[in-house]
Amino acid sequence: MSLAQLFEDLHLESCQPPDERFAWLHRRSQHTQHPLVQFELSKTHCTLRIVAKQRRRKELVPGRRCKSLNHERTLSAVTTGSIADECEKPEDPIFMELKWEDVLGAHLQTACGRPLSRRSVVPRRVYMLALYACPPEGLLLEKQKHKDNQPTKRSPRQWTFRFYGDEIDQVAQLHHALNRWADPRKSISEDISDLILLKPDETSAGSLRKFRVLIDSKEGSGRSKYEQIVAPMFQVANIETTVDVVEDNIVRDIAKQLPLGQFECITIVGGDSFAHEFIQGLMARTDWRQAIRQPFGILPIDCGSNNGLSASIAHHSHGCLNLENAAFALIKGRPQDLDITSVCNGNETRYSFLKLEWTPSNSNQATIPMHKTGILRDLRHSMSLRRQVTRKSPYSGRIWYLSQDADDHQPTRYFQEHSDDEEEAEPALDLFTTELGFDKWVELTGPFRSAWVTNTSHATPTAFVAPGAQLDDGYTYLTFIDGTQPRSEVWRMLFSVESGRHLKRPAVQQIGTRALKLEPACTSDRLCVDGHTMEGPSLVAQVHRGLARIVALPRQRQR
Repeated sequence: MSLAQLFEDLHLESCQPPDERFAWLHRRSQHTQHPLVQFELSKTHCTLRIVAKQRRRKELVPGRRCKSLNHERTLSAVTTGSIADECEKPEDPIFMELKWEDVLGAHLQTACGRPLSRRSVVPRRVYMLALYACPPEGLLLEKQKHKDNQPTKRSPRQWTFRFYGDEIDQVAQLHHALNRWADPRKSISEDISDLILLKPDETSAGSLRKFRVLIDSKEGSGRSKYEQIVAPMFQVANIETTVDVVEDNIVRDIAKQLPLGQFECITIVGGDSFAHEFIQGLMARTDWRQAIRQPFGILPIDCGSNNGLSASIAHHSHGCLNLENAAFALIKGRPQDLDITSVCNGNETRYSFLKLEWTPSNSNQATIPMHKTGILRDLRHSMSLRRQVTRKSPYSGRIWYLSQDADDHQPTRYFQEHSDDEEEAEPALDLFTTELGFDKWVELTGPFRSAWVTNTSHATPTAFVAPGAQLDDGYTYLTFIDGTQPRSEVWRMLFSVESGRHLKRPAVQQIGTRALKLEPACTSDRLCVDGHTMEGPSLVAQVHRGLARIVALPRQRQR
């Protein structure tokens, strides 16, 4: 029996009513609330159709199938290679339709929901096939879009289907196919018909992916939220995890000793500051060239102001910023290049993926911890903080940046420009070979009403600073208001930065650059890199395109 015939002849009883998105197809039908369903698998979709009453298993004729009327052919048509002899009749109503990119996985269970061992299967006993997915909320059929261009919000869902023990061999084949095509590691050139039938004694679970999970101990509800929301999603997606609750200083040590190639993803459960320490640990290794390529991901716990990287990743795939969406991105995403910026003060070097902040020493906020100060913190709920920002004295100092001509090519990725054989203790700041003020170096002289530097689109979830920024474009973005502008411009900018409309104001200037130098006039001014204070008196920064790798969903064009 071929795989196509197996799926055509296998009908499972649903434990749930048909999908509400296709309810209009069932209004005049006589189907029960728990109908028999048939699985149809294509390269892009997993479709479940309700089996009509007259189509009982013993009455099915293998050679007489309905011709596919939609945009994709059924598996039987694909595998046989001929559809000329198929009958022209309406297809069975759709019970549910899922894209493979939304499917998490499938599991065999006992009637009470426990994992099923094939050795303990009894022929006439009832068992279950559970299918898990995380589809977008709302009606998202083909050629339909989100209302009001809203980001995608996802919620985990489960469907279960009953079968008898004597059908275990056929259901195991279906179980294997569902997990194979739900796995994001599969080759896009594969076809469903390429899957081979498993032998009865072979396992269908597939190879498990391994994640290392590091939870920030400062996140009070981090462990509980992870266990309640994320851990079940990882389990149904066949991901094996090693979980540790650690502190900032410990996560750096873990990164220094991390065995490379053992985990497909290092999951950071915490904010930007926690992820920053992990990056510093990787770059402190003697084999930093290989270590920094270790894919990592980030899960926001509270979605507060310390989650700029999570907000940028969500924007990258046009998704909502929440824990479910972030976990889904780690499950279905693939490693993508991430820009890292070397920031040096002459004594030490830090490696930034997010932002560089500057707070004048005469500000009332100079005594507040740096991760709670600066213009890039969450200002959405506090009018008093807005007033403090607009009353701050202008920033005195100078900024040099490397200008880019229209004819300049896009920056080369770091590992395309530098070979693995080069022996360097750290990435070189080779763009500073020319004296500042000459060639393509441009000098900006203060004072500034505001000035900050960001690598990604969001500095915080409510600060959409650089709408055009990408995770791996090779640029950092200098945004500033010069001192000749009235203080009211800072106020107006704060009201529009959440939506990104601040760039439409003539007083706000933004420059994309590969390297810059920031030199405050007052040596006591506070400088911060990704939420961590860094001593001055000046900082130089250079972007290394695609140095690191982060797990994320493919980039979606913003509508």
